[in-house]
Amino acid sequence: MNVQPVNSTNFKAIPIAKININGIKNQYKLYEITKNDIGFLNNFYKNLDLKTLMPNLKDYEYVAWDGVIQNLVEVAVKNGRKTIMETLDGKLCGLLNYKEYPLKFHVNYVATVPVEPKTKVPFAGQILFNEFFRRLLDSCIDKAELNALKYSAFSPITKYIKLGFKSIGGDNQIESMRIYRENIIETFKKQNKFIHYNNEIEKEEIFFGDNKKTGSFLNRLPFLLIKKP
Repeated sequence: MNVQPVNSTNFKAIPIAKININGIKNQYKLYEITKNDIGFLNNFYKNLDLKTLMPNLKDYEYVAWDGVIQNLVEVAVKNGRKTIMETLDGKLCGLLNYKEYPLKFHVNYVATVPVEPKTKVPFAGQILFNEFFRRLLDSCIDKAELNALKYSAFSPITKYIKLGFKSIGGDNQIESMRIYRENIIETFKKQNKFIHYNNEIEKEEIFFGDNKKTGSFLNRLPFLLIKKP
């Protein structure tokens, strides 16, 4: 997959931390998206070709995956929402969008993407949630919630359960889930045994693929998209 650098003048995100993982030489970095990065995110989404990056999924799985990313980009910093961006060796590999409410943090959208075809980025989701949990623990809030798609690629509900989330309801398409501070603390301690956090970080050139979208999966099915809180 060919990659191209993004002009640094188009990338204004705030550096958060460098992340190292036990046994992995690659360098992860975290940033917080600003309102000046919407053009950058739109360019990323415009050039994203999920079928090339991860072939052989079902059409409805591409629909759901693409729809989550599209919605995340559209609301990245709207109405008080915040977006954490993750890179692996300078290539965008993950995004987590959330909003802080008086009594909870709510994850609106979370998505990881491969940086090489047919290869998932190891620990990409764990790193995003580690930063999300870090922020919640620095606040006085005692719980986080999200709505997970039941019919989506890579079994996200199973991953959320492993993080400590528990089901609190839902419908035929959505699983509503919640985690409390005591469970977050437990998960955070486990994560920090292999996720090594360093907040001394400088900006870098961010790369993403130049393959264009193809395929009928772009005719999105609205009921597959995560519901807003």
